[in-house]
Amino acid sequence: MPESNADRPNIVLIVTDQWRGDCLGLQGHPAVETPNLDHLFGQGTIADAPVELRDVMPTLLDAAGVEIPNGIEGRSVLPLCRGEQTEWRDALHGEHSRGETSNHWMTDGKEMYIWHSQTGEEQLFDLRTDLSNTRNLAATRSERVAYWRTRLIASLTGREEGYVDDGKLVVGRKPLAVLDSAGQG
Repeated sequence: MPESNADRPNIVLIVTDQWRGDCLGLQGHPAVETPNLDHLFGQGTIADAPVELRDVMPTLLDAAGVEIPNGIEGRSVLPLCRGEQTEWRDALHGEHSRGETSNHWMTDGKEMYIWHSQTGEEQLFDLRTDLSNTRNLAATRSERVAYWRTRLIASLTGREEGYVDDGKLVVGRKPLAVLDSAGQG
């Protein structure tokens, strides 16, 4: 490393889609051998909180000492990595607009609830034991489905597609790829 960079820290931010650190080998997954990542993990920190793509830019800006611009939706995860007490989201809401298979999902990293907006089908997965989402537990865990449905209703209330009416999810509303309200605020 050139001497001019010797005092500058290296930052490695590992971002995955639906995979916990142990599935990268970072915590000793029995089927994955990643000695270099394991070594880095031993020197780093895992933020055990629901983080998402929109948190990457603020995190990297924060790490570089650059001010995070106003209006950015994501947040830096560095306070979490430092073990600081900070208010943080306890779940994520996402959506996929795919015609008849469109869906909304919510997760806290332990469970994932999916509502198919065109059919009304609900799915619930325990991510601690089923990362591949192969065992739908909705029929056997109705209280957890009701919990997540209530959370999704709160998240979707007021959306221009009209997914919620009178406190209930409305099936068959056409998903919009871009909301008219996007960019306002």
